[in-house]
Amino acid sequence: MKLYKRIFENHFIYFCLTIIFFFLSSLPLQALEDYQHHLTSWQENSSLASQYLLKAEDFLKEGDTVGACNMQLKASSYGVQATKSLIKVFEIKKISNNINQARNTLNMWKQLANYCN
Repeated sequence: MKLYKRIFENHFIYFCLTIIFFFLSSLPLQALEDYQHHLTSWQENSSLASQYLLKAEDFLKEGDTVGACNMQLKASSYGVQATKSLIKVFEIKKISNNINQARNTLNMWKQLANYCN
């Protein structure tokens, strides 16, 4: 569990820095609106995913594997949504090398859900 947490935290920091850098550049109005929508979605969902991962960790510390899996499934769901939004952001900005990394992160979120199934 801590390995996944560390991996996601590292990806989160990397993506935050990337988003901030590219947010400062100009985009056409509709693209900017789409960009802002997906960026907001990514921020909200990634925050929720992180919160559920912490809750899952707490359940594991208490020995409650069922509760931990429930929280892990929720974290995975929000993480998948967040990462899909992030991929949209990268597509709008035409940042292909980051799209591949985001797809790898998307697969890790999906694997997190599969761990409890």
